Amino acid sequence: METKNYAELDWGTKSAAPIRTERVEVKVSVDRLTNDYAKAIVRHVSIEAEKVQAEVKLTEDEVIAYLAFLLTMRCAQIAGTCTIWGKLKNLWIPSYFQWILSCVGEYRDRQYAIDVVPVMEEPSTMTLEQAFVISNKLGEFEHVLHLVRAAMPTGTNGDQTVMSCVIIDNTIRSLRRDVHPALTYVAAFANMQLRKETAFAALYRTQYDDLDTIAMQMSLKDCL
Repeated sequence: METKNYAELDWGTKSAAPIRTERVEVKVSVDRLTNDYAKAIVRHVSIEAEKVQAEVKLTEDEVIAYLAFLLTMRCAQIAGTCTIWGKLKNLWIPSYFQWILSCVGEYRDRQYAIDVVPVMEEPSTMTLEQAFVISNKLGEFEHVLHLVRAAMPTGTNGDQTVMSCVIIDNTIRSLRRDVHPALTYVAAFANMQLRKETAFAALYRTQYDDLDTIAMQMSLKDCL
């Protein structure tokens, strides 16, 4: 008896069709690595510009709060709710953190039909006036820190590789393979975590370093 090819039968099914894109919210925040970064900044200026620091008195808490403000404004810009963007261009921003801000943004993955959007976990309540006070303090150290001005990202798109990463079980995981370590560090730095982990965690199949390893390997001195 001749073998029947069941794949050629007409089962009456519809042709494949793309599914609706689903919104995936990724929480971002200042956390362990950001706090260590703020400490490194204050320690660096205290050593390299001791006399200036004695007058300015830049503190770790100020830097942490300021970075939280910048990240909050970035998320607001992406969401279309930032009403003071034009005034943010006058702020001094540590150049490494400016890179973090430029990497954080919206990312649409057509393969998985998801639209990844960053949201601030705990939005900063700092006022623009308070931000300018800390910004001006940072500006006093432009000779010993890598700072940029008029550098808040203008677009809403994020780096596709960075935005394909999240932290799950204290480990960086990604939708992609072969992610450069520097980009997984960005995800760790911004403390990127799924808002609804149970719904989307299975998509993130590739695993990279855990946060403890990143904290040990990352040279914050090179980021100043």
